[in-house]
Amino acid sequence: MLIKTNSFFSLFLFFILFAGSLSCSRINGSFGYKIGVMDSYRVFNNSAEFPQGAQISWVYSVDSVSSPNQIGVIILQKKAVWIDIESRTVTLDPETSRIFGEISTNEPGDYRIAIVMNKKIIDEVSYKIYNDEVLNSF
Repeated sequence: MLIKTNSFFSLFLFFILFAGSLSCSRINGSFGYKIGVMDSYRVFNNSAEFPQGAQISWVYSVDSVSSPNQIGVIILQKKAVWIDIESRTVTLDPETSRIFGEISTNEPGDYRIAIVMNKKIIDEVSYKIYNDEVLNSF
């Protein structure tokens, strides 16, 4: 009976440690943007729309980083399917817990910024670039 109790306890302890290690490796953060000469970043939500040709800077600010992590940043554009138009890898550590980027496309359409870790999307935000000429023609 003692052996069964010890093996049950060991299995229970293993699952607690495993679940704890998964939650420690999870990265949470938020996106922000600023247009042109804005003084500070605004919260970037999925309904953001920007005029074509605007100078847009974005940031992904991570809540906390306990150890260095390799993070992928992918910018996607929606055509017939989502295609990547830019991708890069950055290292996040306790000293550099932000990822900065520029939105440099001049083509109207739907876009997405995806933050990837271990081949899984951990966060993403969508936005739209619109053409002022189309709006002014009405």
